[in-house]
Amino acid sequence: MPRTTIRTPNLAPNPVYSQATRAGDFVYISGQVSADAAGELVGEGDPQAQVQQVFSNLTHCLDQAAATFADVIDLVVYITDESVIEPGMEAFVTRFAEPRPSATLIKVSGLFDPRYLIEVKATAYTGE
Repeated sequence: MPRTTIRTPNLAPNPVYSQATRAGDFVYISGQVSADAAGELVGEGDPQAQVQQVFSNLTHCLDQAAATFADVIDLVVYITDESVIEPGMEAFVTRFAEPRPSATLIKVSGLFDPRYLIEVKATAYTGE
């Protein structure tokens, strides 16, 4: 199955991995943190701001793949602090209608930069 790299100018480029990859009707979005297009942290110490930036980054990837939140079938959410749960659940409920995607929530001791409170990776299916 051929793969296509998906890049969006709204996210900082990463020299190591793709922002997202399309394989057939599936779109695999790399873990998104609360970084802006310049790669700078948004919302240091602010769970609400970090969640909003993460979901904004997911939106950019989905848009570039001609997909929407309605196409997302699975999420993996990593959090470092439980203060992220409430704004995260609010973002989840407002963006995903029934049938909602499956999801896994994992609390970790830290992400690659300790200032990040949340990272979300997603899989979307754009077929029939």
